Amino acid sequence: METYLVRLKANKELVGLFVSPSKEDLWHFVDECCDPFVCEFLRLPPGGIYRSESGAPRVPTLDRYPEDDKSIPDWFAGATLSELWLHAFYDHAVWRPIDADDFTM
Repeated sequence: METYLVRLKANKELVGLFVSPSKEDLWHFVDECCDPFVCEFLRLPPGGIYRSESGAPRVPTLDRYPEDDKSIPDWFAGATLSELWLHAFYDHAVWRPIDADDFTM
């Protein structure tokens, strides 16, 4: 499994963080939320997002899930990126377009 960060080409706005068994399958995950042709991706090295000292909201369970979208907390509020991921963003990251030729559709 690989981890990919996907953003819009035009304004660099975040589309999402995706875990995919292959680059080819990434197309399908991105296609669930937007047009993959307008996106670019960055393959992330091992790392993650972790909670800060101030804590974070609890992850919902089947027994305790918010009843409406307004009750869903911001899961990543106050979260910190691991050092390797931060380096991936700032150390001459090469964002690649999501090209139809490179992906199975």
